[in-house]
Amino acid sequence: MVSFDTYKHKYENLRMERTDSGILTVTMHTNGGSHIHTGKAHREFPDAFGEIARDRQNEVVILTGAGDQWISHIDFSTVDDITTPSGWYAIMTEARQLLYNFLDINVPVISTVNGPAPIHGEYALIADIILAAEEAYFQDNQHLSVGGGVVPADGVQILALHKCGMNQANTGIFLYFK
Repeated sequence: MVSFDTYKHKYENLRMERTDSGILTVTMHTNGGSHIHTGKAHREFPDAFGEIARDRQNEVVILTGAGDQWISHIDFSTVDDITTPSGWYAIMTEARQLLYNFLDINVPVISTVNGPAPIHGEYALIADIILAAEEAYFQDNQHLSVGGGVVPADGVQILALHKCGMNQANTGIFLYFK
C-alpha cells in the first residue's frame, strides 16, 4: 500500500493536501501560479496518479489548477522530440499511462477548472464530476502548432464530445481549432 507521506511532496508541479477524512486536493502549478506543462511534468504525472490510485486512504480526489488557467501552455523545449521514433514512443507511453492511472483511481474524482483550459483539458474531462469557472473553456490548439501539428492530446477530442455533448462541443464550450 502507498502512504501519502511518501508522495505528497514528491512531484514538483503538484501540490497535494489531504484532510483527516481522506479528501485529497491535487493542485497543478508552476512556482505557485498557473501550470506550465513540461517534459518533466509529462513524465511525473503518470507516477503521481498511480500513487494516488493505490493509496487506500484517499476517499475523494479533487484536481484543480493554480492561478488563472487550468494549464497555461506546454514548454515544448522540454519535451521529447516527437519527430523521432524514440521520442514519439516515450510521449505516447507516458500519456497512455497517465490516463490508465487516472482511471484506476477508485474513488470519486472532482475536477475544478479554475479558468481557461487551453491545453490538456482531458485531465479535467476524465473526472467523475466537473466544476468549471464561468470563464473556463476547453481547447487544444497548442498540440496542433507543434512542427506540422499533432492530433489533440490524449483523447480530449473524444472526452469533450462525451462530457459536453455534440452540440456544446461544436458551439463554444469546446473550441475547435483552425
